Amino acid sequence: MNNNDPDGEWVQGLIGAAIGAAVGVGAVAVQDILSGERSGWQEYAGAAVGGAVTGGLIAEFVPASIAGAAGAAAGNFTEQLANKVSGKQELTGVGPS
Repeated sequence: MNNNDPDGEWVQGLIGAAIGAAVGVGAVAVQDILSGERSGWQEYAGAAVGGAVTGGLIAEFVPASIAGAAGAAAGNFTEQLANKVSGKQELTGVGPS
């Protein structure tokens, strides 16, 4: 693997990730406004990470179906981890009872 990028092509992935994160957070904010409810920081963190992964991968020409699946997985993992760390949710079905 060649880790040299003299043309700076990684920048498009970074820009895609930033746009994706903004879109993810914006979608949660719009949902909050329309529903009249307020999501916690955990949902916003999950949306930001999921959007960043999706946007970054799409900017690097990864097929949308794969980028979307990876973004959804990353966002879901982030939100669940944030819920666990904050005490909002207990992990169930993991390990012995």
